[in-house]
Amino acid sequence: MPSDLLRGAGYFFSGIKLIFLPKLRLFVILPLLINILLFSLAIYGGWIGLQQGMVLIEQWLPAGWAWLHWLLYPLFILLAALIFIFGFTSLINFVGAPFNGLLAEQVEMLLTGQAIPSTALKNTPKVLWAEVQKMGYSLRYLIPLAIISLIPVVNFISPFLWLLWGAWLMSLQYAAYTFENHGILAPAQRIKLAQRRWMSLGFGGTVLVVSLLPIVNFLAMPAAVAGATLMFVREFTEN
Repeated sequence: MPSDLLRGAGYFFSGIKLIFLPKLRLFVILPLLINILLFSLAIYGGWIGLQQGMVLIEQWLPAGWAWLHWLLYPLFILLAALIFIFGFTSLINFVGAPFNGLLAEQVEMLLTGQAIPSTALKNTPKVLWAEVQKMGYSLRYLIPLAIISLIPVVNFISPFLWLLWGAWLMSLQYAAYTFENHGILAPAQRIKLAQRRWMSLGFGGTVLVVSLLPIVNFLAMPAAVAGATLMFVREFTEN
């Protein structure tokens, strides 16, 4: 198990090396610029929304209950952070999906030395619909996890469950592009990744941690796409 986790993490770090190769720069720069632009807009909008939400809390509570402000503020900030992380990640992946599919194609051609049929841009509607399906899949587990987090005693294990869920979700998200380029759809993707569960969790967990690091997180998406493509070539294709 530890070796599988490390092998999965290693694919992400190999992905970082790949995206700096000259042949891939063009396919990395455009989604990276889109990522930075959307992130800046999301930060600005999130800050404005947070300020307005705090004002609403103050107006909603009666004057005699002012002491509750200090209890509700942290809870509101935590909820806003969760919404921001989930919403921002979903938006970035939705907008960047066609570019990520194209990057996965180029990485695979670089790794194998073989030309593959270019389907990423042609299948843009299908790719975008796949992103919507991924959001639905993640929501199925988001709600039960949120409920568990509110139950006393039981919520002691909730941070570990959130970490596992996030790692699995990141693995599914970024491995999907190269799978989809080969016509392998979501249910089959989950089956294949589950067959190498700990390696997939090692990869996804690393992506999750790096995604939380300021500045560095801008490289997380292209590196994850490249790393997942390398993982597909080595682990999920017949040699």
